[in-house]
Amino acid sequence: MTVAPVPFYIRYLGVEGYGLIGVFALIQFWFAILDFGITPSLSRELAKFRAQNLTIQEIKNLIFSLELIYFLISLVIILIMMLVGPWLAVHWVHIGNLGVNVVSQSFMLLGGYVALRWWAGFYKAGLTGLQKLIHLNFSISIFSTVRGFGVLLALALFSNTVIVFLIFQILVAAIELLVLKILFMKGIGANKVQGEFSIESLRGISSFAFGMGVNMIQVVILTQADKLILTKVVSLSDFGYYSLASTISGSILIAVSAITSVAYPEFSRLAVGSSQEALIRAFHKYSKIASIAVI
Repeated sequence: MTVAPVPFYIRYLGVEGYGLIGVFALIQFWFAILDFGITPSLSRELAKFRAQNLTIQEIKNLIFSLELIYFLISLVIILIMMLVGPWLAVHWVHIGNLGVNVVSQSFMLLGGYVALRWWAGFYKAGLTGLQKLIHLNFSISIFSTVRGFGVLLALALFSNTVIVFLIFQILVAAIELLVLKILFMKGIGANKVQGEFSIESLRGISSFAFGMGVNMIQVVILTQADKLILTKVVSLSDFGYYSLASTISGSILIAVSAITSVAYPEFSRLAVGSSQEALIRAFHKYSKIASIAVI
């Protein structure tokens, strides 16, 4: 689904416009550093909850605390892009025919899109931890299709500009966030139990979250540093070609990512239990599946 609509993007927006979309994806990836290991920690704690190692009050307190942090960081993302967007348009990317105003406005709009998509990742991690994978995968499939191909209708009906592209993506991201939140809260249950901000809950996941956060920083630097450098030294058109090649070559990671998102909560649930043999069997099973997917 990531690769399929690309030829249409290039047809409507041009290679330069597609290069700007590649810059958008790059910025979104770098903002993942601000997760600080929260989403894998949430997924792990919900797996413990499913194994009855946490009470409903404890998990509700943790969710409320992490949601508040995520909300505040989302506001920070929007603020950063509002302030930095015009500077990026003038001093960083090499604009051709798009125009400084269009690119500047695009970067400012991007803040809202990244914040919504980033926050949606919180509820995706929650649904993964709860093993509500049917609901999650169905939602991902629907919204990925709408994002990928629905935007083509918007470009055809209104205007084939990056601004229209972003506005449509923001609207879809807002609806997706709402749907994921509803699914997640239904998955938790016990609506009469109210969560509250808890330093103790955050302290309980701090060590694990720190380790995962450091790992994420390493992943972002190793996989995205080349793209960050290229956005400064090449034109948007050239970066568009590079983004296209990167998208095609990275498609295999989508299958591996889908496997790990299923395996990780299962490992967490088994790790807090007493069945070491079941954990070993699960590890070997998912390792074989991942190997087959890569080959």
